[in-house]
Formats: sequence, C-alpha cells, structure tokens
Amino acid sequence: MRDCHKNYDPTIPQLVSYPRTGSHWIRLVLEQYLDKYCLPTTFFDCDKPDYWGYHLHDRIVGEGVEGITSDFDKVIYLYRNPVDTIFSQLMYDEKEYNDVPYIEEIMDEYYDHLERWLLDNDDIKDIIFVKYEEIKSDPVGVFSKILTFLGYKVNKKRIAEICKKNNNIPLSVEVFATDQTEILEQALQLQLDIGYDNLNIKIPVGFDELETINNLATAGVRVNCTCCFTTSQLTLAAAAGARYVSFFYNRAKDSGENEIRTLADTSQFIKGNGLNCEIIAGSIRTPKDITNAWTYGAHIVTAGYNVIKEGTTHPGTQASVDQFLTDFKEWIN
Repeated sequence: MRDCHKNYDPTIPQLVSYPRTGSHWIRLVLEQYLDKYCLPTTFFDCDKPDYWGYHLHDRIVGEGVEGITSDFDKVIYLYRNPVDTIFSQLMYDEKEYNDVPYIEEIMDEYYDHLERWLLDNDDIKDIIFVKYEEIKSDPVGVFSKILTFLGYKVNKKRIAEICKKNNNIPLSVEVFATDQTEILEQALQLQLDIGYDNLNIKIPVGFDELETINNLATAGVRVNCTCCFTTSQLTLAAAAGARYVSFFYNRAKDSGENEIRTLADTSQFIKGNGLNCEIIAGSIRTPKDITNAWTYGAHIVTAGYNVIKEGTTHPGTQASVDQFLTDFKEWIN
C-alpha cells in the first residue's frame, strides 16, 4: 500500500474487518447514504470532498501495513461466521478445499483477528460490533445502529431504499458436503434460511452433481456450478440447469486447455439451445484476460482490484495528457 493511502489519524472512525466478511456492503451503503468517501478507496464519486471513515483490514494483527492499528476513538468491528470466512477466502485465493496448510494459516489469522478486536480492545475509546449475518437479516436495523454510533441522523426509509437498490446483485453461497443427498438438503435449507431472491448455490462440477443441479433447478433453486475447466464440464452443467457456470480461466489455461475456444464453444452452446445460463470467468490475472473473456463469451468476469486498476492505465495515455497540458500552457501564454 502506498504511504499516501495509509492512516495515521486515530480520530478517524475505523471500519475494521478481516477480508471476505462483508465490508464492501457496509461501505457501499454508507457512501450512498452520507455522500461521503470511505478511505483509502471509494465506490462512488461523492459530491462532498469529505469522508466518513477509514477501512482497516489489519489482516496480520498489528503488522501496520495500513498505518496505525491501535488507540482509535471509534471502531466498527465487522465479523462473520469463521467457517464461511475461511472458505470464502479459499475461493477468492483459488485454493483447493483440501489445502490444509493454507486453511490452518487462515484459521490462525482470523482467530488472532477476532481475539484482538472482540476481546483485547481496551485501547479503543468506543467500539461497536457488527455481524455479517445480522446485516443480511436486518440491514435497516444494523445500518441505523452504525449511523447512530457515527453521530449521523437516521432515516430508515432512505436506508431501506439504498439497501433495496443494492440488494439484487447475485449472491453465491457454498455447500459443504460431498454426498448428493446432503448437498440437496443443504441447498434447500440455505434457500429457506437466507430468503434472498437472487441467491445462487455453489456446487462444484461432477457427474453425480449434474443430477443434483437438475433437481435444484426443478425446485426453483439457482445454481452456480463452479470449478469448471473444460467445455464439456461447462456445457453439461448448463444443460443440467445451472444458472451460472464458473470457468477458471487461467487455471484451465495452465492445465493445457484452450481457454478462448472453451469460452466460445460454451457460449455458442448456451445460445444455440436457448438456455438461461451465464458464464462467469474467474482466475483472471491480466487486463487482457478480462477483454478476452468478455470477447469470447463470458457474461461476467471477476478480477482483483490491481488487475482492474492496471486495465485503466497505458503509457500513451499519460504521455497524451502531459502533451495536452504542455500545449495548453503554451497557448495560454
């Protein structure tokens, strides 16, 4: 992180969260409600040149790569079910479910994180705790609590409008079972418990899983079939009734697959058969991967912040801007 993005002011309210625990949701809603930024980056071009707080991960507790990590005036600590957090981080980092050393590493990190911010927080003047699961079950109540804590007026109708506007994005939730009966039962229970219209159950591709995908689709449960590397996997999952099929773009390429041909053939198959299925391309490493994935058939591309940022830059762009400014100064003079 650049030094200019670090925080050394303890008076700025802190949103503290371990990765994959829902901080984007809080930042997105608060930025729209307050029309103020959340440092160090923002989701929107706010009208007011002001900020409401700073988002601190503090992933390795006390390491300080983001600036100061203690003695704050106000802290909102966001946390989530540890099992969901760990497996979400596994998927984000494109790790296998049986990568025990990595799982243990994440477990140790998150244990330290929870211990520090839930228990060892005597250095913090004022702190509130927010659970990710509570945001899902009662978003208006949770955001009212946060706004009150930060000293802002609460307009519950306005909060509800913003939450509704941002609450229809596809949400994928994983099942943690290998037996097909258990997968089916877990998926149906998740659909019932979460009660979200755009919920998708993530199921890894496999022969036995195809029947489960079809049964869930017949029951009205949307499925995101994941871990697909080949055209046959993608097309069979789509034909079985998956709402989304997730293609691991570069990992497939690393294993010898022609990623461009795979996307093109799958896209053609879905269109030709009139299937209600979209392709998600993950495992994206470069801006060129993004454009190739879109060009050859992906409907959705998931990429990291650094890849997207790199995609907005080019030496020629900066040279052109510099030349324009130089020409403009000469013209003025």
